[in-house]
Amino acid sequence: MKTSRRALSALLCAAMLFMGSARAADGPRQAVDLDLSQVSAVVAFAQVSDMYARPWAYLHSIVRVRGVTGRFVKANGEACDMISVSDASGCCSQGLEFTLAGDLGTAGTYGDEATVTGRFETYEEDGCAYIRLADAYFE
Repeated sequence: MKTSRRALSALLCAAMLFMGSARAADGPRQAVDLDLSQVSAVVAFAQVSDMYARPWAYLHSIVRVRGVTGRFVKANGEACDMISVSDASGCCSQGLEFTLAGDLGTAGTYGDEATVTGRFETYEEDGCAYIRLADAYFE
């Protein structure tokens, strides 16, 4: 009986180590502080809206979000990748810019549903304030 428990414990520890060191297909895994991919559309939409209203509350948090990828153009004409989160009725959506970590390229086909994880940050460019998920990767 003790041998079985030890073997099971060893197996569980090995599985946890393996999962903890796993990498996403497109980038490194990070411990997630706020996982919006596992909540209802209403909650995810409200949380992203709150990020715009109170960005200081999310600074440096690792955020995972599920939505539809797209592009938007900033005031200076620069095109950026974004993920759009819709509310439950689909009438409203909120976009969140992201920049991919390292040399992961671009978002791929725009209009596809995806899950993106990255570090929340704010920045200012040409007098405009922005928020984004930096060093992001697809899951």
